[in-house]
Amino acid sequence: MKNIFKVGQKKKWKLPKKLKVKRSFNLKFKLLASFLFICFIFSIGSGISYFNMQKSTQSYDYLINQVIEIRNITSEIESSVNQQSSHFRGYLLTEEESEMDQMTMINNHVSELVEEAMELSTLEETKQQLNALDTLNKSYLNTALQVRSMSSGRIDYANRNILPMENNLRGYAADLTVFLNEIVEERRVESEQETAMAMTLVLTISAAALIFAVIGGIFIATIITKPIIKIANMSKKLAAGDLTVEPLKIKSRDEIYDLNESFIEMSNNLRNMLSKIAMNTEQVAASSQQLTSSAEETSKATSTITESMQSVASGADTQMKSTDSAKQVVADMTESIQNISSSVEVVTNIANEAGEKSNNGVGVVEKAIKQMQAIDAKTSEISHVIKNLGDKSKQIDSIITLITDVAEQTNLLALNAAIEAARAGEHGRGFAVVADEVRKLAEQSNKSASEISSLIHVIQEDIDKSVSMMGQGRTSVEDGLTLVNNAGTEFKTISKSINGITDHIYHVLQAVKESTSDAETMRVYIEEASDIATDSASYAQNVAASAEEQMASMQEISASAETLSSMAEELQDEVSKFKI
Repeated sequence: MKNIFKVGQKKKWKLPKKLKVKRSFNLKFKLLASFLFICFIFSIGSGISYFNMQKSTQSYDYLINQVIEIRNITSEIESSVNQQSSHFRGYLLTEEESEMDQMTMINNHVSELVEEAMELSTLEETKQQLNALDTLNKSYLNTALQVRSMSSGRIDYANRNILPMENNLRGYAADLTVFLNEIVEERRVESEQETAMAMTLVLTISAAALIFAVIGGIFIATIITKPIIKIANMSKKLAAGDLTVEPLKIKSRDEIYDLNESFIEMSNNLRNMLSKIAMNTEQVAASSQQLTSSAEETSKATSTITESMQSVASGADTQMKSTDSAKQVVADMTESIQNISSSVEVVTNIANEAGEKSNNGVGVVEKAIKQMQAIDAKTSEISHVIKNLGDKSKQIDSIITLITDVAEQTNLLALNAAIEAARAGEHGRGFAVVADEVRKLAEQSNKSASEISSLIHVIQEDIDKSVSMMGQGRTSVEDGLTLVNNAGTEFKTISKSINGITDHIYHVLQAVKESTSDAETMRVYIEEASDIATDSASYAQNVAASAEEQMASMQEISASAETLSSMAEELQDEVSKFKI
């Protein structure tokens, strides 16, 4: 049948079954990032606004806490200067000391106000004006005190010297007040400008954030909806049966990319399925035709089968005779296998006994190893004790040397004492006897110490020999321990070999038993084959009857094959509606 599909002419989409792509930012992240960026812009605007408000607040705090306070102090200074001038004039008119005392007190108060203002001020120009005012105020006090000490011409002197100072003090105070008012006005203007700038900046940032939000919203909506619309159009084409649509190329690695990849995979699977259906329908049509021809050939073969059944009946008789001979051979083979099994069991028992002996040998060797290790440890301890004994003997030798020296000194002292006793005459005779006895005891001690020293040297020589012999003995013990370890290793190797032999013998025994069982099974099968051969003759006749029935069935199969061919053609017509 002619293929109505042109499968393979159009290039298929290539999509691995388990394509693992590196995912970029998903839709959730993109939306969240956009909103967070807008929030970030608003946060910057809020931060700048807060910073400018703090700056304005600091400016106002400066005006309130410093400039205005200094201006108030300056006003008080100006008032105090006027009071000071009034009291000085009162002193010139009345010459009362109370007026001078009041003037002095007010002058000191002016100095205190100047110091207070200087502590508050942070402007160098203000400090200079305050210093000049303070210097002039102190000069005013000194000049006023000079006027008090004058006996005549006070008023003329005051008019020439004091009055200009008063005018200067008032001028300094007034200038300082004007300067402070200018600072207040300047800071007020700066604060208003900063506030206006902050408002402008906040409005600018807010407008930029609003514009970005609108543009970003349109952009994100576009990048989300555009591929979705394309995928929807592709779905409509697929629903209409057009499988030749081009796949979309989406660069973003997000959920839309996954949807597009799944859509492509669905399209490929659908195309492959329809292609396979097209090919299978052709094969079904061809197979139905072949089935029809096969049914005809089967009918012819059935008649041939009937003739063959007669030959099968004669062959069954021959098979019965052959099975009788085979049964005798199997019986002889079973008897031989049983004899082999008995021999293998005897060998197995011997191998097990040898394994037990080798295991006992390993245990004895392990005990010998432990005993040799104990002997080695004791030998080491004895060697250590003998070494300590040698050290003690050396200490005793040192003590004996000291005793010998003491005895010699005692002998010398006894000799000196005897000489002194001889010089003393009759009075030293008793002392001489004692000195002689002491000298004898010293000589005896020296002699005994020499004998002990000789014995100690002999003991030290014996100890050195013992240490050497103990070292040799320990070496021999270590050699013996090595030999015993080697023997233990050999015993273990022998035990492993015997165990391996036992395992192999066990497997041989199992194989022999299985062979016995197989031989018995073979005997049963041969008997069954004999029975089957007996029945084959009767079955051959039944097969001939069945062959006739099969011929009737083949005719029915031929009719069904024609129906199947018609259905395959209808399926091809339906599949042809799709464009692959």
